Amino acid sequence: MYRENDFVVQATLSEGFGKVPIEGFFHGLIPLLHQSTMAPYFINNQERGFMFDAFEAESLFKLINTIYYTIPAKLLSNKIEAGRIFVQTQTLENWANEYYTTVKEYFDL
Repeated sequence: MYRENDFVVQATLSEGFGKVPIEGFFHGLIPLLHQSTMAPYFINNQERGFMFDAFEAESLFKLINTIYYTIPAKLLSNKIEAGRIFVQTQTLENWANEYYTTVKEYFDL
């Protein structure tokens, strides 16, 4: 399903870590995310995606309408490329290394 679409929408009201946007990045989709805690991290000031307000009934519609009618294709291509670069850092190996480094520094090992 990812490869048949251009965007991935996640309208969750709370989340720990969104697996759906990560999977979307991998497949070249641009995430449209509710303004949750992790959304700014995922889209990095709209470099890799867009945010909307799931509490506002027409927010997602307005965002899609804006993207469709005003965002140049080249800018969307740049977002896809930025997402693919970002997702390369979101692996279990990288998370384990970061965790190990943090613990090591904390305990001054």
